[in-house]
Amino acid sequence: MRNLIKHSLVYLVGDLLVRAGSFVLIPLYTRTLTRTDYGMVALTSVIATVVSYFSGLSLGTAVLKLNPEYRARKNGPAAADCIAKFAIIWGIFMAVLLLLVGPPILARLFKEGSIESYGRIGIGIGCFSGVTNALLAVFQSNQEPMRYRLVTLCGFVANLATGIVAVVHLKMGGTGAALGQLAGAGSSCVLALLTSGIALRTTIDSGILYRALKIGLPLTLYSIGGFSTDQLSRVFVERYVSVASLGVYNIAYLYCTILGLVFGAVNTAWAPKFFEGGSGTKNVERSGRYGAGLIISAVGMAGIMSILAADILGLAVGRDYQDAQKLVPVLMINAVLSIPVWTVVMNPLVLMEKNWWITWCALVSGLCNILLNFILTRHYGAEGAAWSSTGSLLVLVGLTGAISLRVFKVKYDYKRIFLAGILAILMGWIAEASRSFVFPFGVLARIGAVFAVGLGVFKLMLQMLSHERFPQQV
Repeated sequence: MRNLIKHSLVYLVGDLLVRAGSFVLIPLYTRTLTRTDYGMVALTSVIATVVSYFSGLSLGTAVLKLNPEYRARKNGPAAADCIAKFAIIWGIFMAVLLLLVGPPILARLFKEGSIESYGRIGIGIGCFSGVTNALLAVFQSNQEPMRYRLVTLCGFVANLATGIVAVVHLKMGGTGAALGQLAGAGSSCVLALLTSGIALRTTIDSGILYRALKIGLPLTLYSIGGFSTDQLSRVFVERYVSVASLGVYNIAYLYCTILGLVFGAVNTAWAPKFFEGGSGTKNVERSGRYGAGLIISAVGMAGIMSILAADILGLAVGRDYQDAQKLVPVLMINAVLSIPVWTVVMNPLVLMEKNWWITWCALVSGLCNILLNFILTRHYGAEGAAWSSTGSLLVLVGLTGAISLRVFKVKYDYKRIFLAGILAILMGWIAEASRSFVFPFGVLARIGAVFAVGLGVFKLMLQMLSHERFPQQV
């Protein structure tokens, strides 16, 4: 547990640094960029995300899964080198291909006239990110969190410096902000390659590559389905509302991303230990405790962040972006479902090599999101887009969870998970009602709600950890 917390903190710092440029620059960008410009920056991030799926092919997960096995055969580094080398070659190929054919396709998909120039930047960011993810997985698999942090720190500094110079000094607007992201992604990729220690002269072993693609390709299709489940809603906001509304939506989305970063870091530290544990009884029981604790903690953090959203965003963003706070409660539900809950039900399927089930569940939920967006976003705008993601994520987690429990039989403490959710919702409602109170009673009520959620979740965690009936194998 001590090592899990230690490595989680290191990976959290690393993941925060990957996104830190976006967070740190929010006060600057929301006061210097128009909502339309910021919306185009958000659209660039969406394009980069999709491109990273195709350029990365989820090879980082293949490294995590295969490296322990080949290391036991005294061939671990060769497996990592083989996969990483292929990732680099594939990333270069995709960059060339997409820069040639991508911009005309984007011009047909989106309304905004400047999408081609932003699209080229997004393609560059996505290709760099896809390769970097595979290289960072080598550090993660080898339990080298400090190298992981060094790479992400370099990307953060490059993004921050380039963004400030381009937006403030050169007055390049949204294009400058997008170029900052490109500089961050490129510098991270180069440094990861230089510090990974992989042997580029290694011959790509067809057996290792086949197994890596067998793991990665279903997860890539899953990622596309996952994109359709979650981030595709932002595309519908641009299509059916406006780019300016997308800028506001993106502020709320980034705020909720903090929760995903925290619990994504915990999963990053946990995943190697989970995969090494296999399907034995001890790992099943440990996974039950881990999963319940992760979800309860995430629900508590989501409740606290929702309560404080209006106060934090009121200080952090410009006047034109204050409406973002209205979207936070719904997007916070999405953040809990898409990272903490999802990783708990997804990891066992990867362990048992049932990746295609993940893919089909993601594609079904993605289709649900498209249908919901056609209905809700057209009638209710950005809020409808947020609720569309909620509905599709519930479908994803429900289907995947049902299959996961059949192949990896573990019981979770559903009662305490439910109690944590009720507590967070109740305190959030009290905090929202307190905004009509006279100062300082409203502030005191919100502070009280935060402490109530925090103490309640802490008590539930203590009860769960001290309870004799830990989840047992069925």
